[in-house]
Amino acid sequence: MRALVKSTILLVLLFFAASDGVGQIVSVMSDTIWHQTPVDNASMNKRIAEAAEQYKEYAPIPRIAFYDVGFPKDKLEFADLNGYGVLLISALSQDQTELPLKRVYVSVGGEEMDLTQYKQTLIKNSDAVSQISKTFGLYRVDNLLLVSGLFAISDVGRTDRFL
Repeated sequence: MRALVKSTILLVLLFFAASDGVGQIVSVMSDTIWHQTPVDNASMNKRIAEAAEQYKEYAPIPRIAFYDVGFPKDKLEFADLNGYGVLLISALSQDQTELPLKRVYVSVGGEEMDLTQYKQTLIKNSDAVSQISKTFGLYRVDNLLLVSGLFAISDVGRTDRFL
């Protein structure tokens, strides 16, 4: 699939106030990046390593998720894929019990729709002293899920893309 791919990094940091023990959740989200090259293991690993270096001053970060969405490139591929694109989520955690992800869904018009999982891979980083392990933890899950190509239409605001 040589689809136009949208990538975003979502980072969630949890800080505990020392005085009263009450936690404050801080979310950081990067700008959306559109690219026309496929995402593979090497490119996702590179993004994770770069983020681990960028956010190492906040380590250990309890959890983080990276995702990339590949939508059909044209009407023919849209039909061949039965209207689906692929969502890759790579989630990392300091706590092994938080993985695998319990549920992945989208909310449209106030209605939640679960996404169909295609493949899931659990990974334990064997290098406990790597910057990735120190910043994000040893535990990772990669999920491939099916996502409706119609979301791409609403996202870019072009109804002529696939119809």
